[in-house]
Amino acid sequence: MIITLPIKAKSKARPRFGKSGQIYTPTEKYERELKLLMKQAIMERGFADTCPLDGYISVSITFTFENKKWRGDIDNFIKAVLDAGNGVLWSDDKNIVDVKAKILTERQDEIIIGWWKAEPPNADSEEWKEDERREFWNED
Repeated sequence: MIITLPIKAKSKARPRFGKSGQIYTPTEKYERELKLLMKQAIMERGFADTCPLDGYISVSITFTFENKKWRGDIDNFIKAVLDAGNGVLWSDDKNIVDVKAKILTERQDEIIIGWWKAEPPNADSEEWKEDERREFWNED
């Protein structure tokens, strides 16, 4: 399943303390907006019957920006999208076992999200062969 959200990516900020000592996360409004756009997109694409997806999940996210300058780190962009997708695209982001993400510039500001069922994470699976494991961990 793939959806496109017409919104500029923002980083997931760290929690802050308000004047009254109350803890808040500045991106809560942004995440609510993402969640609303996700709900609209799955309705438009006809994914409402299959969402939220349960079980192990793979996710691919592309963040596009109009210009070559953006604020924030890709890991914080990812966290905001994964949190917003809880209960909408997937039941819980703790079930996401594979994430691929990239940033593209000189395009319209938007976020493209793909998600699908994944195989259980298993070191004995065909995807995790001994030579790949050695290469990954730089073992000789």
